[in-house]
Amino acid sequence: MEREIPRDEKELMKRVGGYIIWYNNERSEEKLKGMTPMEYRMSCLKTA
Repeated sequence: MEREIPRDEKELMKRVGGYIIWYNNERSEEKLKGMTPMEYRMSCLKTA
């Protein structure tokens, strides 16, 4: 996430939304067998 202070609430919400998308869809996690949280959720749904 950028370290600059957002200019307004709209910019803050855009940054937070972008971070959430990155966190769930792009960030791989060793505890999740190297998958992103979304990949892990989808793999669990396939086996259920």
